[in-house]
Amino acid sequence: MLKINESIFRSYDIRGLHPAEINKETAYLIGKAYIRWLKRQTPNAKYQILVSRDMRDSSPELSKELIRGLTESGANVVNIGLSTTPMHYFGINFL
Repeated sequence: MLKINESIFRSYDIRGLHPAEINKETAYLIGKAYIRWLKRQTPNAKYQILVSRDMRDSSPELSKELIRGLTESGANVVNIGLSTTPMHYFGINFL
């Protein structure tokens, strides 16, 4: 089992060096763990998660694997692709 470096988790985001601290396996596991956590909080809810990414070269691969982990765990994902942080927050509230 892959061990995730806990130092990547911050108050408002996840940050780390690619691929040493965050890689496609980490992104996949985070997606699965997030839905597992949500299911404990609200067991009968439907989970719709908005995913966006920044312009870094690693972002397409990481978002793809995050989405795979989310969807395999039962979430509906709205992928808005490349976006700014304000666009992401707008999407959360609008969609």
